[in-house]
Amino acid sequence: SLGLGNTFESDFLRYQPEIRFMDIMNQSRRQAFEAALKQAFENYINDKIAAWSILAEHEMNGAFAELSQIAANYGADYAKVTGRITEKLTGHKVQAGNLSSTEQDSSPSWAKWAMGLFSLASGNLAGVALAGAGFDWKDILLNMIAVMGIGGIITAIAGGIMGPVVLALLSLGVGALQMDKARQELVKAARKELVKYLPQVAQEQWQPIHDAIKECFANYEQEVIERVNDDIQSRKAELDNLLQQKESREINRGAELARLRQLETDVSSTSRNIDTVYQDFLVAVA
Repeated sequence: SLGLGNTFESDFLRYQPEIRFMDIMNQSRRQAFEAALKQAFENYINDKIAAWSILAEHEMNGAFAELSQIAANYGADYAKVTGRITEKLTGHKVQAGNLSSTEQDSSPSWAKWAMGLFSLASGNLAGVALAGAGFDWKDILLNMIAVMGIGGIITAIAGGIMGPVVLALLSLGVGALQMDKARQELVKAARKELVKYLPQVAQEQWQPIHDAIKECFANYEQEVIERVNDDIQSRKAELDNLLQQKESREINRGAELARLRQLETDVSSTSRNIDTVYQDFLVAVA
């Protein structure tokens, strides 16, 4: 929450333009004053939004870091399962990397992509793929500000306070004390319009903003699911290939074993025949 209404009277003092009696009474000067007042509101609101964005960025970075860690944990479990399957098929021990450490090269590709969420928030290159998929929270934030209609807020507030300020000046007359009173009236009138207008903005715009953020995270979820499914299909193809190789080796092993056994039988039979012939030869020459 920006909390604009709570500290507006003290915060806006350094933004509000100087008020002169003739600036209000003269039409051309009044238009210039209104333009200066709108610019003051724009500067004030932009500064408030910038300050809020820093806090929002900190909170979102924490949320993204948590999501990235969840993705890392799921990736680690996933890698362990696929590793055990590979061990069963190949008979070789698979060393699974710890996804929460620096050994992220052993993580599945979908986990790396999902973990890029925090890198995206931090502005690192690892999050470029996420931004390419439409998940760029800073752009979302800018769009949210546009949806809120900051220009409309400025116009409505500036237009709403001119009447009270003019009336205050006309009733007070000209003088330093009167001008100071007019400045106070301007701030009070501005705060009144601000407090009146902000709930209206919240009521009108919370649903579009909520839907935009929800859609963004839904796209993120769908993208992760698709990448997990693609990885599963890819690994399934690899496992099918390993199974075929294993079955082929087992078939070849069986055929080779049968051939060797037949060879052993043939050799034994031939050996007996030779022995019989030799014995017959000995009898013949005796």
